[in-house]
Amino acid sequence: MAVLSRCLKHLLIPLIFLGIYSGGTLPAHASPTLETSVSETPVTIYSSQACGHCHIYVEEVVEEVLKQVGFENITIKDFISDQKARQELVELTQKLGIPMELRGHLAIFIDDSIILEGHVPIPVITDLLRLGEKRPFERIVVLQDEMHGAKSYKVWAFRGEIKEYPLDTPISQYLDWLQKNFSWVNLG
Repeated sequence: MAVLSRCLKHLLIPLIFLGIYSGGTLPAHASPTLETSVSETPVTIYSSQACGHCHIYVEEVVEEVLKQVGFENITIKDFISDQKARQELVELTQKLGIPMELRGHLAIFIDDSIILEGHVPIPVITDLLRLGEKRPFERIVVLQDEMHGAKSYKVWAFRGEIKEYPLDTPISQYLDWLQKNFSWVNLG
């Protein structure tokens, strides 16, 4: 019984913290609206099955959010136990030009255009997915690599400088900065 209680505690606390514990569905404000079907869009998640917090974050939180949005083509690879997956992750991050300072202990690639490194806040993920095809960027990487006590996240759209924001800052603040500083960006 104590083991079950401890497991539930480790599951419920992150869900409540991430703001998605609402009877099994995303809150109405977090439900992304995409213009096209995302069911076939490839999502590859590189994580470690040995990391209990990562396992909960990936399989109990992020994967659930992605499925509720409509993503069906989700692959989870254990890059710690699987040498082929580890090499694939290294090659992919190098090919895409992700700076070392934006690489986390787990990585989520959504069609290689949205790259989430570490434990990215769920509101940031849903806001990025909500953009659909009206993305003001070709590719973006968001990093929040701390498992406990995180205060901020970093973001970079492969243009300009890497920006850092407090955890509760919406990604729209970065997108506004991007639009203001790069005339090719159009959010409308």
